Amino acid sequence: MNKLLLTTIVAFSFIANSTFAQIDSNKVNDAKAKITASDFSGAVSELTPLITANEKSTQEYVKKLQAYLAMTAYQKALLSPSQVVKVNHNLATPYYVRGFAYSKLEQNDSAIKDFTMAVNIDPKYGDAYYERALIKKASKDKDGSCIDLRLAAKAGNSKALELYNDDFCWTSGVKDYKAGLSQFQLHQFREALGYFNSAVALSPDSAGFLAKRGETYMELNILDSALIDLSQAKKIDSTNFTVMFTLGQIYAKKQQYKDAFSAYTAAIGINGMSADTYMARAGVCDLMNQSNSAIYDYGQVIRLKPNDGTAYFKRAGIEDQLDEKYAACTDYKKAAALGDDEAADYAAGCK
Repeated sequence: MNKLLLTTIVAFSFIANSTFAQIDSNKVNDAKAKITASDFSGAVSELTPLITANEKSTQEYVKKLQAYLAMTAYQKALLSPSQVVKVNHNLATPYYVRGFAYSKLEQNDSAIKDFTMAVNIDPKYGDAYYERALIKKASKDKDGSCIDLRLAAKAGNSKALELYNDDFCWTSGVKDYKAGLSQFQLHQFREALGYFNSAVALSPDSAGFLAKRGETYMELNILDSALIDLSQAKKIDSTNFTVMFTLGQIYAKKQQYKDAFSAYTAAIGINGMSADTYMARAGVCDLMNQSNSAIYDYGQVIRLKPNDGTAYFKRAGIEDQLDEKYAACTDYKKAAALGDDEAADYAAGCK
């Protein structure tokens, strides 16, 4: 087991062996009764001592849960049964109830803080996401509201799904995506990433959004994140040409050439008229010393783009290495005729 993984498991074991206080359900029920009676200040007063008393242990629990959720499947498999973390919904309830009371008192900052703590404790607490969304909506934070509504709907809150549709939240995702595209085209990749993050948060099942964010990560040389996005996009839509082509590019950058070859081949199967894909696959074949396959792919590029001097020049280089001098010279001369200056130097040496 590598040192980093062992350190992760040991650190997690220390957290996992911590003990956590129990929640007094009577106080929570009393607070709910006060809310029903519109005594919102009373509900806050009822729950604050309980939350304060458990604050340290709750923070430890959140740390434990987040550490567990961040683990890979392999890391989780190494844990003992006692280290498997289960969501403690009861620990989240006081925060949700107090947050609701704060929202009725229009103490929105405090309400959002409590709702956020509730979803940190229970990431599937739909009602907490929903109430936080309402506050964000009222403050004109449409994207933030829509993201929370989607999370609430995903957790089973039917009111959230209805409001998500009524507010045309999907249009916010498209708006952010288009803004990201504009920044991407200007090579402002950091700025583009912010917009694509928002678009994906609003529409996480969009293969197109994921693919473009993955491509942006690739441009920023954050290759692991790029691969995660494109792999997820592939699961959603493996027939999407852009997804498969970009996946090939990422694998190539990671020097996983066999995987790159497979991804480019899938892209060609979707769109056999893409010269860029044949060019990219040819380059991967060349790196794997699959000369005949590379020559074939450069030939396909030439078929699709007869005036592409680069394809002639690269094919000539392989032919030269294979000692196919006549074919190499023919291609060098053709590349030179198409304006490739480097090819002209080689062509000058041909008889």
